Amino acid sequence: MSNILLTYTNMVKMTQVTPQGPCEWPHLFRPDTKFGTPGNYNITLLLPKKDAEPLMQEIDAVADRDAMVNDKKQRGNLPYKVEGDTVRIRFKQNAEIKMKNGEVRKPTINVVDATLQPIDSSVSIGNGSIVKISYATRGWGKAPSAGCSLDLIAVQVLELKEYQNTGFEAVEGGFTVDSVKPADEEIAEKEVTKEEEEGDF
Repeated sequence: MSNILLTYTNMVKMTQVTPQGPCEWPHLFRPDTKFGTPGNYNITLLLPKKDAEPLMQEIDAVADRDAMVNDKKQRGNLPYKVEGDTVRIRFKQNAEIKMKNGEVRKPTINVVDATLQPIDSSVSIGNGSIVKISYATRGWGKAPSAGCSLDLIAVQVLELKEYQNTGFEAVEGGFTVDSVKPADEEIAEKEVTKEEEEGDF
């Protein structure tokens, strides 16, 4: 085996932990089946660009090695997206993995709190929760294009914001509660106006 392939293989197996940051749409206890079954576990981490740069460089390096080792000419979509000063990074793990011997493995995601105590599905982890993510990088291998996946291994929840499904989305320029004055302020204004009107006569 060449030195390049050895380096690539070692890099694939390396488990690492991200910096902490807010998360979006975590599916950690039940697979996300939006695009079909059996689905996958996934979570998106938001990081400032300066904190995300080492991870982006790591992803790019794995994709480049995937291209070189497997003689691929084209790169596919990578699991990060730069939006101004923020980077969205996607981690996922298939709910079912078919092994070479034909067996099907069903991984689970280890989720712990700040003191490393296990968290189960009775806790609803919502958007904005501050987390760290344990992951492993993996080149795409036999896929036609070159790329890198971030295999989700575990999540540590440092600050919890519980999920509340209202079904609504924010509407820019719509009604806000700040635009309504409390009832006592309205009464006070009416009394002042009445006094001014009476004083005019």
